[in-house]
Amino acid sequence: MSLKYLTWDEWAGPRCKEFKIESPTWKDVKDSILRMNANEYTMICLVAVSGKELVIGGGGNQFVTTVSLGESHHLTGYNDDLTPGLVELTVGGQTGAYDHCMIWDAERILKCACIFWENNTLDSSIKWV
Repeated sequence: MSLKYLTWDEWAGPRCKEFKIESPTWKDVKDSILRMNANEYTMICLVAVSGKELVIGGGGNQFVTTVSLGESHHLTGYNDDLTPGLVELTVGGQTGAYDHCMIWDAERILKCACIFWENNTLDSSIKWV
């Protein structure tokens, strides 16, 4: 399987541009994630041919991820092994407080994105709630 497209944001103060690549390669996806800095580049969306969407927000080494499986069915990656608490993170140009248990490092988020890119499925090692 493959992705239909990849989108990402680019912020300059209060203004945002959105970019899109049709049928992205793994390099396109990986580069987009590694470019994220929770400032200018704060969110990407991987859209599968099936319509499923994997959204990754944040940057540096702090990311959140959620998946849309339909109009009203959304799941968020959650890590029970982490101590609860709040982390301030900018996603989609908006800064908010996220539960520490929702934060993933770059290595883990790259694995999650690769699985979605390859198979249009979720990383089964992540708890989705």
